[in-house]
Amino acid sequence: MTTSVLIFGASGLMMGHLLPHIQQRHGSDFTWTAYVRPGSKGIAFLKSINVNIIEGSWDDKEKISNLVNKYDIVWDSGDSHDPSLPNVIVPALLNGQRTTTLVRFSGTGNWITPTGGNDDESARLYDDSNEGDIRSIHGEMFNGAGDLLALEALDKGVNVWILCTGGVYGQRPAGVSSAGVFVRLYTNNALQLGYTPYIGNGGGHMQLLHIQDLLSAFDLFWAQVLSSIDSNGPVPKDVSERYLFAPGYSVEWKSIAETWSKLFKDNFQLDLSVKNVPVEEAGFVSPLIVSEMKAKPTRLEKLGWKLAGPSIEEELPLILPSGSQLPLA
Repeated sequence: MTTSVLIFGASGLMMGHLLPHIQQRHGSDFTWTAYVRPGSKGIAFLKSINVNIIEGSWDDKEKISNLVNKYDIVWDSGDSHDPSLPNVIVPALLNGQRTTTLVRFSGTGNWITPTGGNDDESARLYDDSNEGDIRSIHGEMFNGAGDLLALEALDKGVNVWILCTGGVYGQRPAGVSSAGVFVRLYTNNALQLGYTPYIGNGGGHMQLLHIQDLLSAFDLFWAQVLSSIDSNGPVPKDVSERYLFAPGYSVEWKSIAETWSKLFKDNFQLDLSVKNVPVEEAGFVSPLIVSEMKAKPTRLEKLGWKLAGPSIEEELPLILPSGSQLPLA
């Protein structure tokens, strides 16, 4: 008997790598359906890997609510910053038989401490084995509003799993247009400003995850999801058992600014210099640039997870080769 999976946000960079990866490993164990906006650029790619397509608006709450309880797994891989989708999915699951498993992708933008852009060893370290850290999530965090809805469902008996990743980067598969959220945000921010910014001494850190390391983290995560479905046991009282970090490499913001400045010059003949600026002049990515991100993936590390992918410095010229269309869509 196959497991049916309904995916929201299936046409992005992460799913462009994850879906073929899972299909290769699990073959005919799953049937895949993606809910996509009408005319989405990702439809052709998804059809090419045998994913069924349902076209519809994300504003069609009734349609989404009627769909989610028809599948074994509902996978929220949409914009983790925007809670509008979990605001529809979670009530529908709670009003259903609660036999559907909810999988959600979140982001380590939750786990930051403002430091003026400086490295600060006293900045809070968030650890996914500490329930208190997971319970500290609040609605003002980058991805907090959606996470709180998912954790509410977990507390009320829905089988919920959340993988919280760093900024994912990697080359785009053929047919996938997205360069990934972080690469798009920092690239377009710099283009809008006319420089690549850092704040303070630039020693604050962003955590960045290569797609290769996402795949290895996901294999461990997915095995636990499937095991929980097979066992059909009670959901844990300690929510940290279901909220796993996969943050990636810690990279200084000044180094990120230097990496992008070099990319613009080498691949696009654009002179966007590295610039030390106050927070008011760092653009729409400033809440991250002014902070220290510190998330520790204790749960995955105990399962043997280790980083092995290339650095952002190595990979960025391959992600955005000469001729890439800017700004990024």
